[in-house]
Amino acid sequence: MWRKCGRGRLGRNKGVQVMMHFIRNLAFAAVAAVATLTAANDAKAVTVIGDGDVVNISTSDQFIGLVIGNGGAGDWIVQFNSLVDPLGATALATIGPIQFGTFTDLLVQWIAVSDDFVLASAFLGVGETTLSTIFTENGQLGGNDISQYLVFSWSDSLKGAGFDVEVAAAVPLPAGGLLLIGGLGALALVRRRKMAA
Repeated sequence: MWRKCGRGRLGRNKGVQVMMHFIRNLAFAAVAAVATLTAANDAKAVTVIGDGDVVNISTSDQFIGLVIGNGGAGDWIVQFNSLVDPLGATALATIGPIQFGTFTDLLVQWIAVSDDFVLASAFLGVGETTLSTIFTENGQLGGNDISQYLVFSWSDSLKGAGFDVEVAAAVPLPAGGLLLIGGLGALALVRRRKMAA
């Protein structure tokens, strides 16, 4: 009925109870951490952007817009601002679909606001295209890339022709969130050692 364990006599099910209690507490801590982090991300909504807008990339994880040609040369510019380092955000712009013959010399660029340095660019053709960037204080050529323009420019267009723009932002978990997860793990470890003693 009784068995000998490493530190003395325990009831037949006591060791199993201690282990199940630890696992339950660890699972609860993990669920709480995931719920906290998910709630922060779920609170973000889709943000509609337009020509000339200035937006904070940490306020949403998805930005959508519509670029419409005016029947000649033109441009469409949105400024994105990000959090500061050390945890730089990333953004992926998805453009299109673009129909054949609607825009001539259509160019998309991510440009640093601080020094007008072109961080990424692509000429757009028919279909869909993607172009990514990273927001960081120590950018290319030592410039500050925390604020960037997403610029579309073209030499000619059909009046009323247009295409969709979607910017998916990935803002990293702040250091406080990482500390929270580490602290919960440490508490679970301390509790386990207490129970084992």
